[in-house]
Amino acid sequence: FEKRANLENPSTSLANPAAWAVELFSSKSDSGVSVSEKTSLMHSAVWNAVQIIATTCASLSIDIFEINSDGNKISKKTLPAYRLLNRSTRFEGGISSFIHRQTALTWALLWGNYLAEIERDLRGAPIALNILDSSQYKGETKAGKKIIYDLRTSKPINLANVLHVPNITLDGVWGISTIANAKNSIGLGLATEKFGNKFFANGAHLGAYIEYPGMFSSAAKKEEFQQKFNEKYGGLNKDMARGAVVLDQGMKLHQLGVPPEDAQFLQTRKYTVGDVARWFNVPLHKLKDLDRSTNNNIEHQGIEFVTDTINPWNIKFEQEFEDKLLTEDQKRSGRFQIRHNTAGLLRGDIKTQTEHITAMIEKGVYNQNMALSFLGLNTIPEGNRHFIQQQLMPLDKVDEVLANQGSNFNKERQNEDGET
Repeated sequence: FEKRANLENPSTSLANPAAWAVELFSSKSDSGVSVSEKTSLMHSAVWNAVQIIATTCASLSIDIFEINSDGNKISKKTLPAYRLLNRSTRFEGGISSFIHRQTALTWALLWGNYLAEIERDLRGAPIALNILDSSQYKGETKAGKKIIYDLRTSKPINLANVLHVPNITLDGVWGISTIANAKNSIGLGLATEKFGNKFFANGAHLGAYIEYPGMFSSAAKKEEFQQKFNEKYGGLNKDMARGAVVLDQGMKLHQLGVPPEDAQFLQTRKYTVGDVARWFNVPLHKLKDLDRSTNNNIEHQGIEFVTDTINPWNIKFEQEFEDKLLTEDQKRSGRFQIRHNTAGLLRGDIKTQTEHITAMIEKGVYNQNMALSFLGLNTIPEGNRHFIQQQLMPLDKVDEVLANQGSNFNKERQNEDGET
């Protein structure tokens, strides 16, 4: 039970409203449908957009590297942060890292902010991550300093022990809720769906009136006729809703209103999908709208989804992870990096993969083991050598190579013909 104060002693003010008050008074869209972060998920396009972004980001493995003096990366899978980000959010057992990161993106996409409390051991190493309800918190800048405080107690929280990833922000501190800005677009989609449901629940018929050539003998007879007609052909009788209407005595049935196809009902529903795609920066084909997708461009659209939608979120989380989950010594050294592995999302089809691997091996960038690792296969003992095409030569050595080739050609002819 939540304790609510009375009007004489309110627990929330206009300057500092509680989350329930904000949702109650500000969630109404112009369509008349209330839209909140939770109810927006009833819109199939919003559900799909949030799910595809959150699930894709959560499915990526996170690597922690140390850069050695040669500039090479050394994987650091033994660090506490690695286990929290790739396995479980608590050493003694907690939710999986996938569920945690999927939930984190959901909070950031819908409410505009992801918050998680960091539990540390006596040495300061992170040992657990606990998601906080960001709707109960607020952030702002005071005297040039970032402050986040609990709306229920008005007490600031220690940012050194809190992961915070905001959505787009105007003050650099607190993220803006996508749903709050998109409530009219989403409300239109929900209102359209609500209209469609009522239309088909009523037997897929709009309002109508019956033209009777004469007069009923009494008002009771007229009411009795109307009641029997509605029982047989109206929306209350689902089994007869699509049956034929039989009229006699010169009566005529006239429909009222505009049929859904004339009111562009389907086009409106389709428009709201595209509008949601713009709000969440997701390609239409990811929301299962394939009207403009072809086999030639859908692969490139998938790559754009990674570069334009997923990577910006990855960078936000990576920078916050490096700032809060690495030790002070590791941060000061500047040699540690936390990165999402997006190679699997950018591989393309088998033909594209083959062309890429071939080019990398021929140019000496990949050895065979690197190519096998790229494909997710086991390496081989003899696969660590790099090769390069013999025809390639440095530009400053071209004259020398040509002179040597000419000399070798003359020697060969002398051996064959016995003369120079």
